[in-house]
Amino acid sequence: MSIKVPSTLDWLEKQRAWHVQEAKRIDRAIVAYKKEPISSAAPIKAKPDNSATTKTGISWTAEVTEILTSSEKPLRLSHVCKKLIQKGVVDTLSQSQKQIVYSVLARGARKGRFEKAGVGLYRIKPKIEKAARVRGGFFDEKEIGSPNSS
Repeated sequence: MSIKVPSTLDWLEKQRAWHVQEAKRIDRAIVAYKKEPISSAAPIKAKPDNSATTKTGISWTAEVTEILTSSEKPLRLSHVCKKLIQKGVVDTLSQSQKQIVYSVLARGARKGRFEKAGVGLYRIKPKIEKAARVRGGFFDEKEIGSPNSS
């Protein structure tokens, strides 16, 4: 029985790829907390891999919300998917991942986070500030002796 042992170089390249993904996650977390882009950190470029890899533990709702927030106009599902790939969340989107993105958009629209701006178009629901309640005058009705006061 022979056991195939990976070469040291292969093992080190796999470790490096894992650490590069972790560094990207940390950078995204820092950006999310600061709400500003990181300019001092130099981007780490991983060796291109031919296989379609995805990061594990993606917060799809947070990623889709961030994309819709940064967009000034409503986006279709296909545009959201393209922006996820451009952002580096995933290398390619499988059919099941597209279904996840669609579910996030539909659920967000149902819950009121997103708004359907047309057939297949979604955007962040604009926040409407409530007007301050204004009373009729300076005094409360009880103070001025209205007939309803006791």
